[in-house]
Amino acid sequence: ALARALLHDLPGWDVLRFGPWDDAAPERAALINALTAEARHRVVVPRGRTIVNRLEPTFDAYASSKTLKRIEGYARKFAREPGADIRHISNPDPATAAAMFRDLGTVEKSSWLAREGGDLRFVSESDRAFWQCVTDKTLSPGNNLDVWLAYWQQKPVAFRVVLSSGATDYMIANQFDEQAGEFRLGWILYLHHLRVAVARGTRLIDSAPGDLHYKSRLGGEEAEMRQDLFVFRNTLKGRLLKNLLHTLHTTKEFLAAKPWAKPLAAKLPRV
Repeated sequence: ALARALLHDLPGWDVLRFGPWDDAAPERAALINALTAEARHRVVVPRGRTIVNRLEPTFDAYASSKTLKRIEGYARKFAREPGADIRHISNPDPATAAAMFRDLGTVEKSSWLAREGGDLRFVSESDRAFWQCVTDKTLSPGNNLDVWLAYWQQKPVAFRVVLSSGATDYMIANQFDEQAGEFRLGWILYLHHLRVAVARGTRLIDSAPGDLHYKSRLGGEEAEMRQDLFVFRNTLKGRLLKNLLHTLHTTKEFLAAKPWAKPLAAKLPRV
């Protein structure tokens, strides 16, 4: 029924994107079967195994955690710094969102991700325009966006961007200015997020793939494979778009696997 509604009730579409979701989800199998019956072109893009934290119902359950006590110590140390400030921005209005995305870009430009030629999200004007549009039209009206920003010496130095859906929070981006690395701001912002998530009744934080050793210290564990599904209209244009996306994805994956080619892979458009 979902496939039928999407494919027939959206005039003018060329490509629809679903995901990320668990490869084993029964809903995914039903949708694939429906799309097969509709004879639509599709591309599946693996997103790798993710890391999740399954949350306790109250924050008291974390009181005896040595890791949490250590993070609280980091937070107290940072709070003593002149001009140190941590702001929680939830579902911002357009003007607040524009200033926030500029600050996110400022942090990214001074992060290890920029130094190593990684995939930046908020530095370019086109990326910020995309996030501004999505925030104004969807995220803020739907109460889906939370951002924690840390400031030090009159400038933004760390952030954590989270999208929520139901009882699950998705950590979309988490970066810090390398000049402020001594403050362990990634941990501090996680603590701020954790307090809000538990108070809201969130049961799962999806922290994205990568660095299990770091993320496991507060109970992070690997979860099932995630995938994105792209569906294309059964037209010449749809077939061309499908082949273009498939070529872009395979090329980006090939280059990313070569140490010498990672900067080149990062410059290709995101899928």
